Amino acid sequence: PAAAEMLGGTPDDLYGRTILDHLRYPGTALRTTADLLSLPRNSQCLLLCLDGSEAPALMSAKAVQFGEQFCVLVSLTDVTEWKRVEEEHMMLSTAAESAAEAILITDREGRIRYVNPAFETITGYTRGEVLGKNPRLLKSGKQGEGFYRAMWEALVAGKTWSGHLTNRRKDGSLYEEEDTISPILDSAGRITSYVAVKHDVTQRNQLAEQLRQTQKMEAIGNLAGGVAHD
Repeated sequence: PAAAEMLGGTPDDLYGRTILDHLRYPGTALRTTADLLSLPRNSQCLLLCLDGSEAPALMSAKAVQFGEQFCVLVSLTDVTEWKRVEEEHMMLSTAAESAAEAILITDREGRIRYVNPAFETITGYTRGEVLGKNPRLLKSGKQGEGFYRAMWEALVAGKTWSGHLTNRRKDGSLYEEEDTISPILDSAGRITSYVAVKHDVTQRNQLAEQLRQTQKMEAIGNLAGGVAHD
């Protein structure tokens, strides 16, 4: 019944058919049961379902003796959900690698487990230089211990923290960023790691400061012109 369900039918729907009618192994033509025995254990294959659709599966085959007759016992494992999760993880990984914002993931103790290329570009540190290290290597000294204490109190309580930091690049120069850090929970609700999305706002803030200075000078100029006129 389980095999019939995987193929989208009932045992009655499969009578008169062979497993070869429903298996596709990429790159190999399966014509006899001996072909099945030649495949590696837990080979990835495709199941051709009764409705014409295909489903990914793992297949193992072995010869067994049934009375005086030798048969081939085929074990099939539906990996549709596993494939879906794998594709989802690949999509998320590609998105993280391509993101313009720096992404950093640490374990519960704060050791860095992942950084994306944007992190390397912004900080000047390579992935190999920071893996296993603590993000405190970016500290600039511009934020006090109370700032970081409040951040970690929120995170260990399972809350998302957002804020503005001034950090230090590998070359010693300072940069400003807006961070959002969130705990990652397992199925039991326990914190397993933390993910930080870091947006470099250095240039934006510099332009804003230049605009403020320009407006300030214009105001002083207008005031001076008014005084001279008076």
